[in-house]
Amino acid sequence: MENILAPHRGRTIRRMKAQQTVLCIQDGSGLDYSSLDSCEGLGVIGSNQTGAKSMGLHLHSTLALSSDGLPLGVLNARCKAPASKSETDNRRSCDIPIEEKESFSWILGLRDCMEVAEQMPHTRLISVMDREADFFELFDEQRRNPCVELLVRAHHNRSTTGEGKLFDAVSQTEVRANLRIHVDRQSSRPKKSKQKARPGRSARIAQASVRYKQVELRPPDYHKDKPPIILWVVHVVEDSPPEGDEGIEWYLLTTMQ
Repeated sequence: MENILAPHRGRTIRRMKAQQTVLCIQDGSGLDYSSLDSCEGLGVIGSNQTGAKSMGLHLHSTLALSSDGLPLGVLNARCKAPASKSETDNRRSCDIPIEEKESFSWILGLRDCMEVAEQMPHTRLISVMDREADFFELFDEQRRNPCVELLVRAHHNRSTTGEGKLFDAVSQTEVRANLRIHVDRQSSRPKKSKQKARPGRSARIAQASVRYKQVELRPPDYHKDKPPIILWVVHVVEDSPPEGDEGIEWYLLTTMQ
């Protein structure tokens, strides 16, 4: 797969060098091949409510975009057959090395961006990730080599070195800016095996308030020997969402000032 992508990757890097800022957006996808009669080398990518397993591959990719949203190309893509945890493996999640977890894909993607950053010292790279990337080891990896900035959607309301939790720390600060955000129309969706039901919504322009604050995040107990992580947390919340709509609310963690 790496060899197939190599020519495209080279052209992508060349286009990246012409930009002042590049967004390197990571994400993972499950490739479901359960319908195939015979196929070797697959792993378990999920299971339904009955316990039936879905067989396939996990694809983790990095898409490079300009700051205006223009796609520059696929920077990286890796496929892996996830291995099922042995029934005799009684280790707690915190005792399992990060290299054995699926979340290690995010760190590999970040390391790849760091290698690319060395080729373009005049281009600022920002690695953008969703809530699956909100784990301590990723931020610890970045501070050892801060040549690539991070922008991660927060998932955990973590403890800080100050009083209170992360989300409270920023939501109680003053409003720093106001945004107008275009919200696309969304069709309703019934409940599925692992997905919640989703109500429909009409397209609208949302008025949102922005708050931000620098914080120090306490390391988890299994990394208590490491110093706190210093980050900025950004809170974006819709001021007056339509009745019956939860509205927009994002907590973002970033190394950028």
